[in-house]
Amino acid sequence: MAADDDGTLYTLPERSGGLARPFPIYRFRNGTWDIIATLPRTGPFLPAGADIGPDGRLYILERTFTPLGFRNRILTHGPQPTGHACRNATDHRCGTA
Repeated sequence: MAADDDGTLYTLPERSGGLARPFPIYRFRNGTWDIIATLPRTGPFLPAGADIGPDGRLYILERTFTPLGFRNRILTHGPQPTGHACRNATDHRCGTA
């Protein structure tokens, strides 16, 4: 779960409920939950954490475990909902980090 400067909360489940089902990104603002975007499920990676950076972007930590140990990656979502979460910092849907 992450909180921005206005106290808005953001969260997403660690499991999506199906291999082809994306992860909803939830926002709690003004006493109401809504879904601002979905995070496509790609490969074995699963969400493990979230935080708001100093640039106002939502950063999502994804993690998987392999025979050689953990692998991590960080995805970003811009401050304005686009319907889809970015796969990386230069994803055209969210602009440049």
